[in-house]
Amino acid sequence: TASRFLRRIGKDCFELTPRVLDALRWTGLELPRGRFARRHLAAVQEAFSGWKADSGLPYAHICEVLARAADTAHQGS
Repeated sequence: TASRFLRRIGKDCFELTPRVLDALRWTGLELPRGRFARRHLAAVQEAFSGWKADSGLPYAHICEVLARAADTAHQGS
C-alpha cells in the first residue's frame, strides 16, 4: 500500500490495518466496515493528529499502540 511505501522511505504516516481500525472503532469513531467516505478519513486524521500532538509520538508508534490495544481487547473477549 501507499502507506507502507511511505514508511519504507522514511515518511511518518499511519497505516489503517484491520487491527488499527478495530481500535479506532473501540475509541468511538464510527467507521464503516467497507469503503470510507472523506468524512471518515477526516475523522481518522483528526484523531491521529490529536494523539500525535498530545503524546509527541510519531504516527507509526501510535499505530503500534492501537494495534496492540486491539489485540489485547480481542484476547480478553
